[in-house]
Amino acid sequence: MSKLIFNLINFFFKIITLLIIIIKLFLNLKKIIRTEKIVIFFEGGFGHQIIIPVIFEYLYPNSKRLIINLLQDKRHNFFFNKVTNTNFINLNVSKNYMIFGKKIEFGFIENRDNFIKFFIQYLIGLLIKHNNVITKFELYWRAASSILPKKDFKNYNEILYTENISNIFYYIIKNRSKNFFDLNYSFSKKFTDLISNRDRKKIVNLYLRKKDGDESSVLRNAENFESYIPLINYLTNNNFLIFLNGDYNIKKNFEKEIINKDLFFNYDKKAKDRQEYEIFSFLNSGIFIGNQGGARLLAAYSDLKIGLDIFPPKDFFFNEKVLYKKIYFVSEKRYLDDKEINDYKKYSNLKIENNSSENLIKFVKLKINNS
Repeated sequence: MSKLIFNLINFFFKIITLLIIIIKLFLNLKKIIRTEKIVIFFEGGFGHQIIIPVIFEYLYPNSKRLIINLLQDKRHNFFFNKVTNTNFINLNVSKNYMIFGKKIEFGFIENRDNFIKFFIQYLIGLLIKHNNVITKFELYWRAASSILPKKDFKNYNEILYTENISNIFYYIIKNRSKNFFDLNYSFSKKFTDLISNRDRKKIVNLYLRKKDGDESSVLRNAENFESYIPLINYLTNNNFLIFLNGDYNIKKNFEKEIINKDLFFNYDKKAKDRQEYEIFSFLNSGIFIGNQGGARLLAAYSDLKIGLDIFPPKDFFFNEKVLYKKIYFVSEKRYLDDKEINDYKKYSNLKIENNSSENLIKFVKLKINNS
């Protein structure tokens, strides 16, 4: 598809999408007017979608809260906000289509079309006091200032990357006993039947990341699905039920290597209720095992959290058992220990390796047995 044709189709797609958004906001007029604090979410992926209602409730526990989500197709989860304690309005701002074997996204895209956020912010500002409409930036700033009051934040990036907003999320989860997610939510029977009469401690959510992007994004990926098959077989042989989540589409020849398929669920990514499955499996698993990535924040209330092939050494829970990637110091022909990995920026000429299947099993077995 040529750029001209794409731009023409995308223009009309945006017009239709904008009209639908305005209609949906009008239909939710009473909910908007009766709200005391509103956050408009557009920038950021699924991880930020999870963080926002937690920080919002933490800062304004007694206010009537509303999140207006501008969600991109395939990037965000349209089911997630149902299990939070904050009212929400989901607005679908984009749609993906396969055209001649290539995925093309039409509609409003973050960074390219940020004006949509300001347009909606303006509309909402006409209905309620303008200072009651909070941007994601303002919400994060207030949270960082509240939790780390002595820190003089100079800009947004300092909150996001120096202190890291996910660490603020972990702090909030750690220091409040009340759950931010509804662990008793009534999911579809087809899912709840899977865990009927099963001990939560024997349910595993396996989250494997595989994303393209810059080096910092690729570094957080799992090596490949094949290297995790022995771990899957070890767990199922020991009567653990596994829910697979993340980015892997398992090839049939690999799936054949899984011995006990009755205890392994790899839900179809194209299924209409795939997003409900994701939320269900995270909230109902006693054990989280996985890589880095935004979705792992949903494992906040898993009893045991095990991080595998973690690097860089950040973005994990305060009580998480972490197996770092193997970091080889080429100049001295040796691997860095865990303490050195935390200070990896002091070293140069490093080679980053994922752990072997044997190391993965050994680590998981040890942490489960000691839990």
